[in-house]
Amino acid sequence: MRIIVFDGNSLASKEAFGDAYEAQTDPEAEPGFGRNLDALNDSLWGGPGCPGRCKVVIRNGRKLAATMGRQWYENLLEILREADDVNLAVK
Repeated sequence: MRIIVFDGNSLASKEAFGDAYEAQTDPEAEPGFGRNLDALNDSLWGGPGCPGRCKVVIRNGRKLAATMGRQWYENLLEILREADDVNLAVK
């Protein structure tokens, strides 16, 4: 099972979050591949960069929420919790 890690201490922007996801999933890099939560949601449901069954680990979640915004962080958690093939661990 693939393990994808997002560490709030090392993600200073939404662009950095997108970079981290792409680096860990090797997306198909199709033109127009979004680098936002909608694209993440699409990917987790079989779209470009779909990691298949995976464990997503969020480290330093408070820092991630402070950097990205509380609503963005809550939306991220909701997307990850609802994806059938994702085992979420928040540390």
